[in-house]
Amino acid sequence: MRCRKTLVLSWLYLACCVLTLAACHETQRDNLLDPVLTPGVELSVALDDTAGTATLSWTRYAGETPFAVYRVLRNVQNQVQVDTLAVLAEVDRLTFIDTTLSPDIFYDYRIAVVNEAGFAAVSPPQNTPPLNLPPVQIEALHFDARTASAALSWTPYRGPRFRAYQILRWTEGQTAQVVDEIPDSARTEFSDAGLLGNIEYFYRVVVQTARDEAIVSAEESGMFHPLLASWPLPVEEDEFVRLYWEDPGRLTALVSSKAQVRLLSFDAQGGLLAERILFASPFIGPPLSEIIPRAVTTVLQEDGNRLLGFSVLADDNPIVNESTPSTVLGLLQLDSGGAPILREYPLFNDVLPGVFTGDEGIVLGEARLTGDTPSSGAGLALRMVSIDNVAIYARGDLVFAEDFEEGNLSEWDTAFGDRVEDGRMMVRDGGSFRLVKTDDAWRQLRLEADLSFRLLGFTSLGIGSARGFSRVMLTLSPRAPKLALTWSFRSLDTNQTQRQSFETPFTFLPGVTYRPAVEMVDGQISASIQSPVIWSVLEEGVGHKWGSSASIDDAQAMAYTLGPNGYSLSADGAESRLFEFGDPALVASETRVWSVEGDAEPWVGVALLEVGQVRIRKGGFSTTTKEVRWPINLSVRIGDGLGAVPGKMIAPLSFDGTADGRVFVLDAGNARIQVFDIEGNYITHWTGRAGAGGAFDFGNQFGIDINDFAGSVAVDDEGFIYVADVGNRRIQKFAP
Repeated sequence: MRCRKTLVLSWLYLACCVLTLAACHETQRDNLLDPVLTPGVELSVALDDTAGTATLSWTRYAGETPFAVYRVLRNVQNQVQVDTLAVLAEVDRLTFIDTTLSPDIFYDYRIAVVNEAGFAAVSPPQNTPPLNLPPVQIEALHFDARTASAALSWTPYRGPRFRAYQILRWTEGQTAQVVDEIPDSARTEFSDAGLLGNIEYFYRVVVQTARDEAIVSAEESGMFHPLLASWPLPVEEDEFVRLYWEDPGRLTALVSSKAQVRLLSFDAQGGLLAERILFASPFIGPPLSEIIPRAVTTVLQEDGNRLLGFSVLADDNPIVNESTPSTVLGLLQLDSGGAPILREYPLFNDVLPGVFTGDEGIVLGEARLTGDTPSSGAGLALRMVSIDNVAIYARGDLVFAEDFEEGNLSEWDTAFGDRVEDGRMMVRDGGSFRLVKTDDAWRQLRLEADLSFRLLGFTSLGIGSARGFSRVMLTLSPRAPKLALTWSFRSLDTNQTQRQSFETPFTFLPGVTYRPAVEMVDGQISASIQSPVIWSVLEEGVGHKWGSSASIDDAQAMAYTLGPNGYSLSADGAESRLFEFGDPALVASETRVWSVEGDAEPWVGVALLEVGQVRIRKGGFSTTTKEVRWPINLSVRIGDGLGAVPGKMIAPLSFDGTADGRVFVLDAGNARIQVFDIEGNYITHWTGRAGAGGAFDFGNQFGIDINDFAGSVAVDDEGFIYVADVGNRRIQKFAP
């Protein structure tokens, strides 16, 4: 019985062990921390650059333990900090979109499956390339000088979170400024207006995102009217300069002082083509007379000849006992080399008597030059008269010539009065002179000589001396101003003297060489004068310091100004018409005539220094009357009065017009070039003070005397702008 009981107990123990083992196996299968029962999911990540998001997708949880949540985890690669982006309690929620990406950062993503016990099964990491927020590309940057604007275009933004385009603009040394903000991503163009010439502008397009991110484009830059070239302008401090663009493709600088006028010719790149003196005289200069530099002008004629317009101021002086100055103005014609073109003008043909007969028709034996010059009373010993190239003809043959190159007067029978200087005879103030050459064999005489003067005294050319024969004398009186011819005959039988005198007005320009002639051949008296002056006028009591000129109608006519007066002149100077501007403040410092595309008639304009305006008008010349229609009253007025703000001017010294309808004005008092349209609207300007680059120095810009300013502007056929920057002694060339 005892053994059986033990056997039974053994089996019971074995059964318990089996049951215990069975029980132990069931406990392991229900363990919530068993990773076998809570498997992880499989994750994939897709980056969307356009949307700026990362889309996470994973497989559904397939574990045996109860599901609690998905945790979306993210960390920056190689960093330990892990962020939980989302906690998802729905087992069937298998996607998540990450909208919080920062650009240019590598992320690792994981999905952690968490069961009810808090056990988490984490998926292997998945990474993506960094989010790229692409900057836009500036496709085009175009500057338009005609509107002083810049047109900017760029590629559309292809990235996420767009809020606006910001347009940044700056110049060298300046902080960038936002000039526009565009909230429309499809709008990829911008026009920037109100820009200044000869300044480089820099631009960027910045994309601003909804998260205040700034995505910056590469910079682009450009300008209009840039400085292209600069070359020396050899001028002295007291010289004034005018620029002209002339055919064939050359820039002419007319450089004037109180004593001479020079001409410089440059090619478009600044190469010096020619330099010559157009006019110089030992008589010009204070205290008695001087060239008015700001009234010297020139016009190139179609045949290559040149008209030189200039004025000479006769100052207040004790010689003529006058208290007010006078001005002599005129036009000289020069050939292409700058030499005077002498034209012969017959004198007194309409009043001279007919042919003399007998002894009255004979002159013989003597030719003489005589004259008298008043004294200044101050011991100045000023040069008053110059005599050169004397020629005496008898019966048509040259019998005597004197060019004074020997430096003495030994060839003359009688000579007194002054000295030979610089290869010519010079007569100074306060004296008289007499040159006489005699030969009893001479008959039918002609006398001629080169003479130039100040505006004082007189000089006479005489032929014939013997009693019983005729004597003829031609007298030049510059101050009168007139020419006088006197014939006299003293009879041997009666000892009575017959005399006839004739006068004609004649305006002389100081320092200009004239060649008068007088003769009596076969009983016929004749007189003439050769002169390069095609037109001249003496204005008493006037002291204008500004003048200008321009050719009209293919150089068939000319507009000329002096002070508040305008003259319409024919090309040969034979016809002239005076137009009074009506206000002494309307002083023209520049006159220009130019053509505008689409307009049949030319435009004419004047720069009015004292009122701070340029006035222009279309149809400024009548082809019927050959008269300038001066733009004084019926005109477009450029410049909104005196001032420094854009559109206003101080001393508009010079200007020029272009075929596309723009007007470039040298605003001397503000040291800038201003640009206007043909209707007078301000477009732009560029400015500066003396120094490098495009800075200008036109004189005393802070002074009150307009005569302190000097400078000029001209535009060529292609629109390039040339500026005589006189203070810096250079010419600068700017792009159209």
